[in-house]
Amino acid sequence: MAEQDTEMTPSLLGKILKWIGRLILLLLVLLVVAVAVLMVLDHFGIVSPEDFQKSNEKRVDVELHGEVLDDESYTVAAVDADEYFENHAKVLNEIDAKDSKKLQSGKEVRKLLSERGFSDCILTAVYSLEGDLEPENEVTEKTSDKYPMYQAYYESANGNVWLIYSINSSLMAVPILNNIQPQGGAEMIVSESNTLVSYDSVKNKFYETIPNSTEINVKTVDSITADVLNSLTIETQD
Repeated sequence: MAEQDTEMTPSLLGKILKWIGRLILLLLVLLVVAVAVLMVLDHFGIVSPEDFQKSNEKRVDVELHGEVLDDESYTVAAVDADEYFENHAKVLNEIDAKDSKKLQSGKEVRKLLSERGFSDCILTAVYSLEGDLEPENEVTEKTSDKYPMYQAYYESANGNVWLIYSINSSLMAVPILNNIQPQGGAEMIVSESNTLVSYDSVKNKFYETIPNSTEINVKTVDSITADVLNSLTIETQD
């Protein structure tokens, strides 16, 4: 009987190395998503980085009333959107999502982003028109349904990673992994207007606001395109 060949063939070794490479890439993507989620929660005042640090030591119980349960746990109170924007921005307008005349279908947003140079980005719908979370709902050129909020991730030529929002037809971009330093501690948001549009799923409303300059530095551009985001560097905030 011929001796069985127990050596690893080059083709098998290549497959293993390729699998490890994909695993590393997946971990990096998950890291980017985790950072983005934390920044968004912090931006809207829902959960701060301090909350996440504290959660390493104590159990977090999320309840609407924010009641402290015992000495070994604490709760993160849900933030009322009306109260938050009243304290952190000048509110210009409030619109019920179902009454909005500016809602775009998924294919309209997909086409717009492609025209702006973001054709390779994966676009997802975050919430339904009823305010329900839409986990991993990818939007394509055939998506005819309308959603209040869309998001996509874009890595620019200079290595910055951006979270692009389309909320009630308004485009915004937030740097999440970047070489752009906050100016005076204020987070930068790139917008096509000095007015920002936010969405609250609990109240199912859009808020058009001018944020406090000490908290949000709105970088206004004529058009949010891949070329524009590629050009933004640390000097942008100087």
